[in-house]
Amino acid sequence: MNELKKISVRIYVLYVVLCVLALFIIGKVFYIQAIPNEDAQRRAAQFTYQLRDIEPERGRILAADGSPLSTSIPEFEIRWDSKGGYNIERFNAKLDSLSAGIAEILGTKTAAEIKLMFQNAVGSNNRYMKVGDHLNYNQLQRFKKLPFIKEKKLKNGFIILQKEKRAKPFGALAARTIGIFRESNMVGLEASYDSLLRGKVGKQMQQKIAGDTWMPMTDEYVVEPEPGFDVVTTLDVHLQDAAQSSLRHTMEVNRADWGCVILMEVKTGYIKALANLTYDSVAKKFYEIENLALTQSVEPGSTMKLASLLAAIEEGNLDLGKVVHTGSGEFTIGSHTLKDVKACGSITIEQVFAKSSNVGTAMIVRDVFGSKPQKFLDYLEKFGYGQLVGIDLLGEGKSIVKRTTKEAGWSDLSLTQMAVGYELQVTPLHQLCFYNAIANGGRFMKPRLVSEIRKNGLTYEKFEPVVIRENFLRPETIAKGRKLMEAVTTIGTGKKTFANSPYRAAGKTGTARIYENGHYLETAHRASFVGYFPAENPKYSCIVVINKARVFEAFGGKIAAPVFRDLANILFGTELDIPHNAMGNDSTFVAQPWIPTILSGESDALRKAMAHVQFPYAIQTDAQFVRAEVLNGNMALSSKDASGNQVPDVRGMGLTDALYVLEKRGLKVSSKGYGKVVSQSILPGTKSNHQNIQITLQ
Repeated sequence: MNELKKISVRIYVLYVVLCVLALFIIGKVFYIQAIPNEDAQRRAAQFTYQLRDIEPERGRILAADGSPLSTSIPEFEIRWDSKGGYNIERFNAKLDSLSAGIAEILGTKTAAEIKLMFQNAVGSNNRYMKVGDHLNYNQLQRFKKLPFIKEKKLKNGFIILQKEKRAKPFGALAARTIGIFRESNMVGLEASYDSLLRGKVGKQMQQKIAGDTWMPMTDEYVVEPEPGFDVVTTLDVHLQDAAQSSLRHTMEVNRADWGCVILMEVKTGYIKALANLTYDSVAKKFYEIENLALTQSVEPGSTMKLASLLAAIEEGNLDLGKVVHTGSGEFTIGSHTLKDVKACGSITIEQVFAKSSNVGTAMIVRDVFGSKPQKFLDYLEKFGYGQLVGIDLLGEGKSIVKRTTKEAGWSDLSLTQMAVGYELQVTPLHQLCFYNAIANGGRFMKPRLVSEIRKNGLTYEKFEPVVIRENFLRPETIAKGRKLMEAVTTIGTGKKTFANSPYRAAGKTGTARIYENGHYLETAHRASFVGYFPAENPKYSCIVVINKARVFEAFGGKIAAPVFRDLANILFGTELDIPHNAMGNDSTFVAQPWIPTILSGESDALRKAMAHVQFPYAIQTDAQFVRAEVLNGNMALSSKDASGNQVPDVRGMGLTDALYVLEKRGLKVSSKGYGKVVSQSILPGTKSNHQNIQITLQ
């Protein structure tokens, strides 16, 4: 009996011990779950799996011809897992050659340093050692051919991660318009079309192997990432390059603070070039820092006179031949005196605009609207001033224009000040859109930078031209407005700039004083030119604004108009449907016999060009390089070659031909300017002896 009792006690004690042990184990489990220690967390983290996001390939931004303006270029990062299940004996045998190969590809470390890096990783059980970063595709292919790696069926511990790097193949070309891709504060088209460019995120099962480092478990995706759409812009790469080059040259020569150019198709509103440059006083260079053409509202000065006079012509039913007596070129209103650059006397409304008379413009507007100034403001609103034009790019600035005569700041001076482009602010884009509307017969087009969205090379969505407003002026008033602008380039402030142009252009110059720190600067101006060409059948419109040029005569016709002319010259030379009509010498155009403007250059190329435009010419030589000469209205091609040991004459050639000819003679060439060669530092006929030669183009 005692023996049985002893057994019962033992069983009871064992039961209690087991119960206590079970409670301890259960408690420990709950404790680990609720308050895991660092070691437990580390061990758990090593066996964590997650379905993680995979970023898709971002869509491209393309020029009108399909050239990539912004694209994603793959770059690769290589990591190594020292516990990656590879054969350690085989790894040690190949380590020297492997290290040497990696050193040659990376070019940043020696083979000995890379070998030590691998050995240290093995000693520390590093599961995610970085071998190389930012490798391009060619470097990756070379890496895959290295010893120990090229045997694809065997494990080697290497992990290759692909990333996307955003690149602009054309560098700074339209950089601000294209924009910047980043996680926050994106700008330009990258920001405006981000939802389409971004694509759809994929999903992949990954394993957490160290710290916050994740490694794909397989190459397969749970959800396949979808690449973004391609955005096709209206920009022309060649015109964009020409716009930036001409703008940069003008700003450098005139030491300006900032400037912008917009080139637009008249019928569609499609923007073919958009350039913005700002001077960086620290770097002493010009950069595309801000899209000033869209964002910068400024007092437009004389380019506002078109809207002012068209309002007066419409309201007062005025004829362009009406005479305005501007007297000595001064017009006093209250305590303020408005002045012209020089006295014009008695002139017609057409001449008031052509000569950019402040006095004449103010007199006309006061005569028509003096008793009803609100009506003038109503016209400006009807023309769209004070409203957004709705370009498909974020950040458009708004014109600042008084809507009523009861607003703060309105005075007896406001009507005439606004008439000549002060007491209101307008963006260059808006001013161009208004002038474009006059060129387009009164159809105010929505400006566009994107014409199409593509997916896998196929059109997904196409954006047709959009008319924002029309019929805001009578057709006869529109016709008078175009005649006013034609007068500027034939008898007015733009005459010199377009005197030798083989096409007819129309527009308006502007020279505005700059308001800073509570007063107008006496020595700084804002020069501008806005217009279109060809005048008889407008195809392109353009605005150029150059701010704070540091030269004596910072007039729009002298500084801004030449940039417009440079672009028009390029278009005239490349688009054969533009009429070959020379500028007349008064406001009534007379067709002139057309003789093509030809650079000296390679004989076969010139002959093909002459045959294409069907212009007769005489051949006086069989030389490879020729000059085109016009005598008594007839054109002849004569030799421009020099003997093999002499410096050739490259004056009159384009840059490409000049470089070819000079370098063929063994000369070392440097160039400045653009256009055709106007001078060379070594006289033609000088003995050629591998000298340095500088050519100047204009």
